[in-house]
Amino acid sequence: MYHESIMAKGYSKTHVGHKRKNNQDSFLVDEDLQLYAVADGMGGHKGGEIASSISIEAFHSYLKEAVKKDDFTPELYLQLAFQSANTKVFKKSQENDKELLGMGTTLVACMIWKDKAFFANAGDSRAYLFRDSYLWRITEDHSIINNQLKNGLIETEQVSFLVNSNVITRSIGFFPDIQADIFQKDLVAKDQFLLCSDGLNEISDEKICELCKNYAPSVLPQECINNVLDGEGNDNITVVVVTP
Repeated sequence: MYHESIMAKGYSKTHVGHKRKNNQDSFLVDEDLQLYAVADGMGGHKGGEIASSISIEAFHSYLKEAVKKDDFTPELYLQLAFQSANTKVFKKSQENDKELLGMGTTLVACMIWKDKAFFANAGDSRAYLFRDSYLWRITEDHSIINNQLKNGLIETEQVSFLVNSNVITRSIGFFPDIQADIFQKDLVAKDQFLLCSDGLNEISDEKICELCKNYAPSVLPQECINNVLDGEGNDNITVVVVTP
């Protein structure tokens, strides 16, 4: 295990994909704050891009001030930062602009604090842990498909054939309040964390694991994206890799 002072490195890439006209993903790499995040926006011609950008900016801004507090704990303040982002996106969506009405965004984040990694998410952008040649999905998708999988209504093999398989059940900015899922992991030497938008879902977890084994963290985001682009590349793809 690590001791108190951990400094992680962050590596990131994003791509619009083959089918979209604009990139509605946003991401954050702040090595000074040890804070990393990915947001995948949705809504209208420009709403998704604005929602993801606002959420990342508000989330980042809130935590830059919060870490100065004597009572700072990641579990509490990540939740409050998600609410701050949610409030700003929701208020923006209520302005007199029909193109922004109903916009929202996913948000997944990682914060390295002392000897632990803390994660928060709302939506279906994901966080993974790669450790000892194995890949674990840390977060749980907030989506209709995932609910059906958990309840045994469908099998994993059916997912790619279903209509509206990407409909999410929780997002930043769609309702006035948000409840993020919070997770924590003890840090172990050579851990890698991978945050991504759902554009990466076009390749399997097994493929992501293989890429983690074969490529250095500094080039892993681009290699992940390349593998998606070798296929259909229907969506924007963003990957952030964090190595404590």
